[in-house]
Amino acid sequence: MTTSTDTDPCEAGCPFCQPTSESVIFERPLVIALWDAFPVNRGHALIIPRRHVATWFDATDEERAALMAAVDEARELIIARFAPDGVWWFGCGTVNAGWHVDPARLRQSGFADGAATRRALLDTAKSLSG
Repeated sequence: MTTSTDTDPCEAGCPFCQPTSESVIFERPLVIALWDAFPVNRGHALIIPRRHVATWFDATDEERAALMAAVDEARELIIARFAPDGVWWFGCGTVNAGWHVDPARLRQSGFADGAATRRALLDTAKSLSG
């Protein structure tokens, strides 16, 4: 990956620069799709640009288009493999900007009000911040 910042996140232990082959869903010239290491649900994917960008707004138009196309592709793969009740997506911005694509299970406890999802996201953020 390349970076748009003065410090290279790869040197700081970026979890996306050298993913394991098991975590890669698919790769495209501008983006990579990975199974999330801290999934909210089974089948939770992470779509990120190959170039390190801090936010969606730092991505080029081409990167944004590639990210959205990859969200669609990941959605189709998640539906085919996990047969969820639906699929939702939300932005991320840990080391790199991108999108989470997550299978929705409406019968899942706590999903309707989002409490379980919020707790899982907060727990993940806390574990990443050390």
